Amino acid sequence: MNGSPYSTWTLRALWGASLAFIPLLSLNGRAWQRSAGEWLDAGTAITLISLALAGLLGAGAVWLIRRAGWRALWHLLWSFPLFVLLPLDMPVMVERIHFLVFGLFGFLSVLVFGPLWGFAFPILFAGLDELFQWWLPDRVGDLRDVSINILAGAGGALLALMGARR
Repeated sequence: MNGSPYSTWTLRALWGASLAFIPLLSLNGRAWQRSAGEWLDAGTAITLISLALAGLLGAGAVWLIRRAGWRALWHLLWSFPLFVLLPLDMPVMVERIHFLVFGLFGFLSVLVFGPLWGFAFPILFAGLDELFQWWLPDRVGDLRDVSINILAGAGGALLALMGARR
C-alpha cells in the first residue's frame, strides 16, 4: 500500500465490504436474480454486467498506469480476455457476476494484505462460499463455481500485484 492514494482504512473498508457481499450474494442471489429478471431483459442484463466488468477493468488499468507507468498496459493482454471476454462467453449469466465479485475481492486482498494472503483469501473464500451454499435451501455448492471464483480472485490479485510491484 506504500504510495497508494487511498488510506489504509479506506482499502480495508472496501475489502470488508467486498467480503461481506460474498455471503450476501449467496443468501439473496436467487431473489435478486428473479427481481432483475422481472425488470431487465437478458440483453440489457448482459450489457450492464459487461459495462461493470469493463469499468472495473478500466479502473484497474488506470490504477496500474498511475502505479507502474504505461508499460503496465501490457497486462491488458491477459486481463481483458479474463475479465471481459471469458465471462461474456459463459452460458450461465450468474457466473459472470462471480468475476465482478471475486476479481474485486482478489484485487483488494493484495492491496490490504500483500501477495500471500492476497491470493490465499480468494481461494479460501471461494471454497467457503460454495460450502456455505450447500446449507442454503435454494442453492447448491458447485465445484465449477469454486474454480470460476478462484480464477477471478487470482486474476484480480495478480492485477493488483503487478501494480504493487512498482
